[in-house]
Amino acid sequence: MYQQFFQQFNLLAILRTFPIGIFSLMSGKSPTLTPLGLPSIVEVASSGRLLGSVFLLTLIGWILGGLYFRWVASLATLANTPGTARTVIQTLLYSVIWLFVSWTLGLPAFFLIYIVFVINSVIGEIVLLILGFISVWLVVPIFFSPHGIFVRKQNAFASIISSFQLARFTLPTSSLFVLTIFLVGLGLNFLWAIPADNSWLALVGILGHAFIMTALLASSFVYYHNMSTWLQTVLARLRGDVPTQPA
Repeated sequence: MYQQFFQQFNLLAILRTFPIGIFSLMSGKSPTLTPLGLPSIVEVASSGRLLGSVFLLTLIGWILGGLYFRWVASLATLANTPGTARTVIQTLLYSVIWLFVSWTLGLPAFFLIYIVFVINSVIGEIVLLILGFISVWLVVPIFFSPHGIFVRKQNAFASIISSFQLARFTLPTSSLFVLTIFLVGLGLNFLWAIPADNSWLALVGILGHAFIMTALLASSFVYYHNMSTWLQTVLARLRGDVPTQPA
């Protein structure tokens, strides 16, 4: 099973990095046919080349994703976005933090669920349900965690902290917004994926997916910019920095 999986795995899919990355409709596919016929295949012959390719493609995906996010943020909010060098550095730092946290928390959680299910499946389902509720609460701050880098020119750590602060004060509205983003994006992905891989209509799906996902990303930057401005004003008034106007 693993041999068949790796024989059909496309290493270029690694260019689609998370959470900062360029959206790709074909990243999860390994088409055996194209509108031009059979695809050109270059095999990786050794484990060393495999690890080197994974590292290089991941690095390229992070850099391109950061530049893409900065471009969309500048067009959507007309904000003074960070320079190219700062964008690349903070994107790499944020991505390394994200990778470290996901491994240090994800692997123990996976093994915990596996062990509990082996002991008792009912208790395992309860633990899985609890972790599901916790993950739902974390969706909003994780979703907005990179936005501060591109909208407010923050560093990676400050951007993550500000996203949790934003989620704390705007959780109901932000949760509804993030849910709408996911439903629209995932729902339309089924539409874009309808054409066969060897059909020229697949190009229509790729272009449609690129347009919609870029528009959704732009809307998230607009929402984050507006809510951050509102939150800073509220916090300033609570501290007494900005006098409230009489009714």
